[in-house]
Amino acid sequence: MKQSKVYPSLVLGCICLSVALLLSVINMFTAPVIADRQNALADAAKTEVLPGGSNFKDITADFEFPASISEAYSADGGFVFRSTGKGRNGDIVIMVGVNTEGQITGTKIISEAESKGYKEKIYTLVEGVDGQYSGQTLEAFAPIIASGATMTSNGFADAVKAALQAYVIANGGSVDTRTPEQILQDNCNAALGTTEVEFTRWFATEELVGIDKAYVSDSGFVFIIGETFIGVNATGVTTADVSAEDADKALAAYALASGSTLTEITVPDGANKTLVKKAYTTASGNYVFELEAAGYDVMFEYSNGNMAGTPKPITIKISISAEGKIIDCATIDHAETAGFGDACAKDDYRDSWVGAGNSDVVVVPGTPDHHTDLVPDGSTDLGAISSATYTTQGYQKAVKAAFGAFELLTATEGGND
Repeated sequence: MKQSKVYPSLVLGCICLSVALLLSVINMFTAPVIADRQNALADAAKTEVLPGGSNFKDITADFEFPASISEAYSADGGFVFRSTGKGRNGDIVIMVGVNTEGQITGTKIISEAESKGYKEKIYTLVEGVDGQYSGQTLEAFAPIIASGATMTSNGFADAVKAALQAYVIANGGSVDTRTPEQILQDNCNAALGTTEVEFTRWFATEELVGIDKAYVSDSGFVFIIGETFIGVNATGVTTADVSAEDADKALAAYALASGSTLTEITVPDGANKTLVKKAYTTASGNYVFELEAAGYDVMFEYSNGNMAGTPKPITIKISISAEGKIIDCATIDHAETAGFGDACAKDDYRDSWVGAGNSDVVVVPGTPDHHTDLVPDGSTDLGAISSATYTTQGYQKAVKAAFGAFELLTATEGGND
């Protein structure tokens, strides 16, 4: 007789339910204790971060502070704000003192969950009345970023900046609390005369002379020249007060970008087809390649003999001019480590490849072993990402493979100098 599977499943379900209930009960009792402890620390921290402060008055409900400000106090001598930033492992909650001149007087951590290695690198620099943020104002705000602890550093910096913004608001001023991404989207919409349209960076298949960056939407293109955003659609330039020279550059760029088409071709024999997945050509003679690079998510699993899962490669798109120079190199998808290898998806990393030729790309040596043999800080090798050797090597190898395919294709077509 076949044994029924219902009973074991029922038992397992009961166990899971019991554990969930137990955790809920534990949380019900511990959560208030943790909250009380944090509040006690916050109360004690007021005079620590604002030395000499007295007569603290809660003004939290009196103003529309940034969302990361959960408590605000005025005092004789300045203000104190309870502010939250997003770290690598969760929220970083700090108390920040600001004097009547708008200068940071001190910071104190109330709650955080960062790993020891990360917080040791940054907290020793920024916490306390003698921390490196002391004396800073919103007008001259300079984030303190510790190498190897970028996410923790950014979380702390965001919390400090929010406190400085709250100080301005508490004194009757106004501040722009938008993120850089929101500002970019708003500027693009203003340039094209649209509202709430989403723009994405255009993957350049053509060289746009005189254009720093291009963004595209269903409504048209926005080209950036210096700090000027110029909108162009099928009817022409939509942005007012643009110089004739910049308008001509934008119109020429629009003609190239909107008219560029890709024709898929066969990846040539001899190319590294493990990395080069697809190839295209444009009418102007440029080439575009789609690649899959073995970054950290793949190589770490491989080096540890664990290939049972489904590690994700870095998906890259690269365009190369007929002259053999990179036009654009964009990370389309990845699962690299936040704060380390995920730098491959940043705009500055993407821009660093532009104009490079095959001889400019050298794959960094070494086989990283967790925290040893890593790409050093400040490396000038093209494509190098500090402390992310797997990501660096995978990316560089993929770009080299793209150039290899390019050279095979151009050789087939009669050679290329």
